[in-house]
Amino acid sequence: MDNNKVKVSFIVPCYNVENYILNCAISILSQKNSEIELILVDDGSTDNTPRIIDEISQKDIRATVIHKENEGVSKARNVGITVAKGEFVTFVDGDDYISDDYTDYMLNLIENAKADFAISKNCYLSKKEKQVKNDRIQLLFPKEAVALLIAPVVKVG
Repeated sequence: MDNNKVKVSFIVPCYNVENYILNCAISILSQKNSEIELILVDDGSTDNTPRIIDEISQKDIRATVIHKENEGVSKARNVGITVAKGEFVTFVDGDDYISDDYTDYMLNLIENAKADFAISKNCYLSKKEKQVKNDRIQLLFPKEAVALLIAPVVKVG
């Protein structure tokens, strides 16, 4: 892969996600925007996750696998960051999946807002769920953004 062509690095911490990781990886590798890489970090899985992610990386050169001892999701993400080649980094959990226009959508938000990064709190558990028609776009100063990342405010109701 041409390192200059990587716009977004997807980092996926993987711990015992054998039932989900293939769908997760397919959703990432199926992005309309092809300037991506997928970094699968096996965090000491004890199921078939290591074998599955190795097979994924053998079938697609955009996928890289790192095997490490179990130290938790934060350390797994940090290990992924150390090898990321993209201009932007995003995290996807190993039991999640994303839409095929996720990369383009988030990059468009960044470009239109002239921002350094974008974050989305939208999450859907099923394709049958009502989808968001209009995102609430909010520009934050750096200190506000960091505070939101460290201690997000959860609203109930």
